[in-house]
Amino acid sequence: YPLRRQRQMCIRDRAEDMANRQQARRQQMMTEVEKYTGIFYGLILRNLQGEHKGNSCSVTVHLTLEGSIKYVVVNSGGKIICDATENAVYRVNKFPMSKDVDVNKELVEVKLTFAPVE
Repeated sequence: YPLRRQRQMCIRDRAEDMANRQQARRQQMMTEVEKYTGIFYGLILRNLQGEHKGNSCSVTVHLTLEGSIKYVVVNSGGKIICDATENAVYRVNKFPMSKDVDVNKELVEVKLTFAPVE
């Protein structure tokens, strides 16, 4: 029985170690996803033309793994700001992507809300 118990403890330790590594990897990936989402937001905001103070628009940008735009879905918001937001997305043309393919898989569908205050 002692050998069996020792083997079970070893298996449990390896499982815990693997779970901890997976959790650390997931955390690192999500940090990278947040970084790129912020970059995307800035690129689109820079292209957003017109005065839209007090208005907002929520869009979901669908991308390829390489950062090309597949399509944009307007989720909610006023017509004028949403038209301008959609145009701003397409002006970016191609978004910068991570070197990490797993991160890019998370970035192929990004939901963003624009609510200019200036």
